[in-house]
Amino acid sequence: MVFRKKSTVIVLALVNKMLAQVKEDPASVLALYNDVRRNITTNINTAMMVYLAQQASGMHFSGDIVNVPGTSVMGAQKHAEYQVNPDALLEMVLDIFYEPVDG
Repeated sequence: MVFRKKSTVIVLALVNKMLAQVKEDPASVLALYNDVRRNITTNINTAMMVYLAQQASGMHFSGDIVNVPGTSVMGAQKHAEYQVNPDALLEMVLDIFYEPVDG
């Protein structure tokens, strides 16, 4: 539990630092992507990355970090892949964000 709390603090500090940098220069997200692109696969193009970075730079992130339900597996290209459990993800999203409306 202590490890998870420390990890959360570290990740939150990193996110806040990146958001401050992106707020000054949204295109700086591309340098970060170039640093990690050998280790990730995405279908998000660079224009979308910059757009999403601009949107995220105005957000506030709390320490409430949740894990997306799924499993890690070895992919066809011999890279680790995280396969999301879509039913469990939907349930988690509804638990977190759904608010019934009276009426």
